[in-house]
Amino acid sequence: MPDKIFLEKIRQWNISLDDDANKKIDLFAEKIIEKNKIINLVSRKDIENIWRKHILDSVPFCNLIEKLNILNQNNIADIGSGGGFPAIVLSIILKNSNFTLFESNRKKYEFLVWIKNELKLSNVQVQNKRITKHDRLSFDIVTERAAAKIEDIIPLCRAICKENGYIVVWQNSENINIIEKTMRPYFIYNYFIEENRALFVFKT
Repeated sequence: MPDKIFLEKIRQWNISLDDDANKKIDLFAEKIIEKNKIINLVSRKDIENIWRKHILDSVPFCNLIEKLNILNQNNIADIGSGGGFPAIVLSIILKNSNFTLFESNRKKYEFLVWIKNELKLSNVQVQNKRITKHDRLSFDIVTERAAAKIEDIIPLCRAICKENGYIVVWQNSENINIIEKTMRPYFIYNYFIEENRALFVFKT
């Protein structure tokens, strides 16, 4: 079951989850905990805080795209999807958006395919692929959470994001000063999740 902080934050952020979404997110959390004993989907030290550390951390993207008025940008790619954060969580909530998850690790890829089918997520595709800066794809939005240093990940995101698209990267907020100095003119917005967490957005 969701913990109290997750439920409080959802209400605070004015994010509405219907019964279907609640059930699927709850089942997703249950399966992550179960499968993490076999596959290293999330850090073992974080597994007890799955709702706060990973599920809750994924959700503010929903508010962000509303604030940026890009709700209609519904062709979304996620690089290095790992255990499915943020993309599986977001695909459950944002039912009208299409998500393509890129994961190079074979075991994690197989888990993502399995959980997509288990949750009956028709708006999700999964590819067993490592994105490089030489790829040429055209997604409306590209997301990346906790997979690499931001200076390394931005060229990969840009390689698969369309012109005038958006890149959204989860980072610790202490990186704001570095990013503002080195990544302009692409840095356009930051959205604080918790005290030391933020979403950084770049327009291509």
